[in-house]
Amino acid sequence: MLWVTTIQNSDLFIGFLISLFLWSLKDNNQNINPIFKDICHKCASFSYSLYVCHLPLLLFLCSFLSFPKRLQPTFLNLVLLTLLLFVVLLYAYGFAQLTERHTSLIRNRLFTLMGLA
Repeated sequence: MLWVTTIQNSDLFIGFLISLFLWSLKDNNQNINPIFKDICHKCASFSYSLYVCHLPLLLFLCSFLSFPKRLQPTFLNLVLLTLLLFVVLLYAYGFAQLTERHTSLIRNRLFTLMGLA
C-alpha cells in the first residue's frame, strides 16, 4: 500500500503547487498582455456551460463513435481526441451564447410574469 500513499501525496503536492500558482496570479494583472486578458475573459464567459455540458456530450460522442475502453496513444487517436475536445468546446460556447448570455433578460421576464418586478 506504499504506492497508494505516494500517489495521494503526489496529487496533494501537485494540487498545492497549482494553488500557489493561482494565488500568485491573483494580484498580478498589471503586466498581462491585453490579448491574453481577452482570451481569458472569453474562456471564462462559458466556463459554467462547459462544466455542465461536457460530460453528457462526451458520453454520447464516445458511445456513438464506439470507443473501446482504452485508446492506445497513437497519432490518429491523439488527432481524434483533439477534434473531440474542440467539438465539446464549441458546443459549450454555443450553449452559453444561447443561455448564459441572456440570464438577466430571462430573469426579468420571469419576475414580470410572476408579478415580482
